[in-house]
Amino acid sequence: MATAEHCAAARLNMLMSVQASKYGRDPRQSPQLDDNLGMVNAALNVKAAWTPGVVGSLDSVTQLSLAIRDANTQRGFVCLKFWREGCKACAGTKEKFEEAAAQYPHGQFFLVNYNKARDLCRQCGLGVVPAGHIYSSGSLQAALSLGPSSWDAFAERIRLVWEETQTGQVGTLGDECN
Repeated sequence: MATAEHCAAARLNMLMSVQASKYGRDPRQSPQLDDNLGMVNAALNVKAAWTPGVVGSLDSVTQLSLAIRDANTQRGFVCLKFWREGCKACAGTKEKFEEAAAQYPHGQFFLVNYNKARDLCRQCGLGVVPAGHIYSSGSLQAALSLGPSSWDAFAERIRLVWEETQTGQVGTLGDECN
């Protein structure tokens, strides 16, 4: 039997997934992928650079694919923050994002600078920044707003994904609440 807290979390998950198109999609599914897709597959034999507890930077679908692959082998997740220089809302969650990276060392946290990673952002179909993506089990689990007023909901989704990856039951949240 599902607890009230569990079902509330499931409803939060469903609400956030409704917003996915506004905050982007998994760029690995994009029809706009360039002709280097074969290079992406070849690059998957290389380990992605990542330091637990530290926010890194990411600017390509290849780097994202490597991070997701590595997270899957470590029962972890990947968390992206899309931001733009000069954006006050983007700057408003900088410290909290860094704190989350330290709090969840099994998660791989990356910044994606909209001005420097335009191809990746275009392939994601981003409509606004700041936005955040959370990937686990090889799939995009959430695409959400990441401004100061929406940080708590984003942090809760990180916690839920972390719990799911630790129990090995990713994607099952809320099944018994329907």
